[in-house]
Amino acid sequence: MYLGKSFIFKRILTGYEAVGEELERIRDIIVYDIPYTWNLQKIIAELKFWGNTIKCSVKRQHKYQTLRVKIALSSFVLPQFNKYWKTDLGGIPVRWFPASWTLRERKQCEKFQAVIHDIPEDMTMATLWMDRKPCEFLMKCGASSFKVIQTSKGRRKLVAYFENWETTLRALDTPQFFVPDGKSDKNLESKQPKKKDKPTSSKIVPKNNNQEEKNLKNQKKAKNTSKIKGGNKDNKAVLAEILTLLQRLV
Repeated sequence: MYLGKSFIFKRILTGYEAVGEELERIRDIIVYDIPYTWNLQKIIAELKFWGNTIKCSVKRQHKYQTLRVKIALSSFVLPQFNKYWKTDLGGIPVRWFPASWTLRERKQCEKFQAVIHDIPEDMTMATLWMDRKPCEFLMKCGASSFKVIQTSKGRRKLVAYFENWETTLRALDTPQFFVPDGKSDKNLESKQPKKKDKPTSSKIVPKNNNQEEKNLKNQKKAKNTSKIKGGNKDNKAVLAEILTLLQRLV
């Protein structure tokens, strides 16, 4: 079914019926980041690695498709769904969430994050996601999901999402090493995101402090002295005028 210029909806029922213990592993899932070039047949074929598809529908938006699928997950995939927000589908990383979650709940998964700026050229989606799973670098830091962002200036950064604040802090406090080819190690440092920028303080040598205080005192003293002198001069002039007037009266 087609609606509008940017949205295309397609639905399919596979006719599969789960039985026995498989009934407890049925999940209704929303999947993001599927390429728009994939048709339903391709998607269903790749879903076999997750389990047995009961029904699904896709909505195309620009370059990607959003999938909603009711599926009986395998005993191997179910624990991954309960723990991670990113998984493999046909060799590419996709995000998956319970369909019952609201948009706000899905956005909450982006609450705990850490960023590595100016990542090396060899840190790409192909090296971060290998053999249908996250690379060792992402697994060790405990990221539940990630994405690579390129700015308008051509600079790239890696954003990693974590399950909670404790996991985020643990990743930030542990040195991370990215090994794209197994030959060279690259130490990447990530700083804890600041909730509020604090004013920077500059250190000043004590000698400079004393000198500045001396200068300020001298300037203040000179200023006060000039005021006093100016005031005395004005008073003398006034007294001279009064004396002149008194002499005339006499």
